[in-house]
Amino acid sequence: MPERADRGSWRAASDGLVVRLEKLGLLVGSLIAGTVGSIVAFAPGIVTRDAAVQTAAKPLAAILASAVLLTGPVAVSEGTLIARSELSFLAGVYLFSTALLPPVLRKIRAGGGPVSQVWICFALFQLFRSLCFAGRLLLSDKRTDGDD
Repeated sequence: MPERADRGSWRAASDGLVVRLEKLGLLVGSLIAGTVGSIVAFAPGIVTRDAAVQTAAKPLAAILASAVLLTGPVAVSEGTLIARSELSFLAGVYLFSTALLPPVLRKIRAGGGPVSQVWICFALFQLFRSLCFAGRLLLSDKRTDGDD
């Protein structure tokens, strides 16, 4: 019985650490997204001297920032899932999301869609991965509570 209690206390400590790291990941992601979005919107000369590119990039600032926002939490979730040996799940999400992205991007290009659609695609790609990883962590917490 002490072994079960040790596992339970270890898991509770682990879950608490994951929550703190996810918050930190969201904070870091927010800071990076805000920085990148601000540079593109207000100081595009840092990235390029081409006036046409600067003008074209400004409307993309918010979309770009939203695509970058979830990078921190996704990295934390990936690391947690790796540490918890959820490798098959990670591989499945990687395979599905990575296999789906190129055809969607090709469709945008073939349809002559604007660059904003590409960045929306990347934002949705990160959102999908974030939801998958966070969902797995939440479900695995419930699934393993009584399993031993």
